[in-house]
Amino acid sequence: PSESGEAVRVAFRERHCVAYTVRNVRMLTLRPGADTRRGALNNLFLYLSQAPDSRPEKPGPVKLAHVPVRYDAPDYREPTGARLLVRDEEFVRPRLDRFEAGF
Repeated sequence: PSESGEAVRVAFRERHCVAYTVRNVRMLTLRPGADTRRGALNNLFLYLSQAPDSRPEKPGPVKLAHVPVRYDAPDYREPTGARLLVRDEEFVRPRLDRFEAGF
């Protein structure tokens, strides 16, 4: 029999949970007469980059999340509440083909 080989991809499957807090995000409100809908649309973008503990300078995978928030000072905000939970499945990997058309 002849010798054969097979390429096997080994992926690190252990999950490391990450918790972070973003504070003091300043929301903008509309100028009078700027829009008929309630609240100015504020687009929050969260970027998460990961690197190995042993090489923090090494670029790793990047994920981002888009969180739209409508705000009308002082008491209207959608989604409501002082805290917003962004789950892991809301983060996506950026794709270059989405950016090429604009640049």
